[in-house]
Amino acid sequence: APFRVDVLSGRDGKSLWPAPFPLAQDPRHIAWPEPTLGDLDGDGVPEVLVIRHSGYRDPGGYACELVVLDGRSGLVRWTWGWNAGFPAVWAPLVLTSPDPALRRVALGITVLDRGGFEIVVLDAAGKRDLRRDISLIDHTPDRGGLGWGATDLDGDGTSELIYPSEGFLCAGFGPTLEPRWRKPLSGQGADGFRIVWGTSASNRSHTGVDLVLWTGRDVFGVQGSRGDIVWRGRAPAHPVWGNSGSPTLRLVPSPSTSVRPGLQFLPPVARNDVSSVDETWPTTPDGRYQTGP
Repeated sequence: APFRVDVLSGRDGKSLWPAPFPLAQDPRHIAWPEPTLGDLDGDGVPEVLVIRHSGYRDPGGYACELVVLDGRSGLVRWTWGWNAGFPAVWAPLVLTSPDPALRRVALGITVLDRGGFEIVVLDAAGKRDLRRDISLIDHTPDRGGLGWGATDLDGDGTSELIYPSEGFLCAGFGPTLEPRWRKPLSGQGADGFRIVWGTSASNRSHTGVDLVLWTGRDVFGVQGSRGDIVWRGRAPAHPVWGNSGSPTLRLVPSPSTSVRPGLQFLPPVARNDVSSVDETWPTTPDGRYQTGP
């Protein structure tokens, strides 16, 4: 039987609607990654965004398709397709805005006729708004998708785009998503990197930052609008990234009035089953530890 999207009620677990289209007719074909929710039209009900492909075909590669489903009915709103040399994609992101007409969808994809990796941004109706080539030189297990996200970094209600490129974590602002700041990532690809936490700029009092970047053994609390580093911590050993599961980092609230949290590391970190809690310390805006009070 074909695979379909089925949306369940959070109240009683019953099916609200099954999507009227098959997600994949063949079990060898995949939907990747997981569906994303986001309100594109401002009606208060999120749309469901799903990416599927029809399998590899020579010379056309993988015929990939983003499908946007109406959140109320499950009917297809629109689709956008491309041919990929490899069906590795990052989760689609909905870039929110107080004005529904300015809401957009961001994709991180491979494109067959261009090669390499690129960001594509579509408007709320599925028309391509912009595209940008990026260079992934830190080859994490998911090709950098752990460093991909969208959040409001300056408190204006509009999402900024966070993405890796050329060994940096970049924060894209404005209609063109030009990077306002970039932070260097680990130089060792085996170390990996990821965004482990994020929130809006108007609600960050318990950690003092808008996002947390884990790169190699270092963990940085980053102030979003300027990219200044507020605090810094260090993992007890190098994280182990792989198919057996990625390491987990939890923020532990500080018992004092300080906004600097503690860091709790869970396996696999250096193939160690023992978790630990480390303190974080204030830094200069460029990420160096402060040497004085």
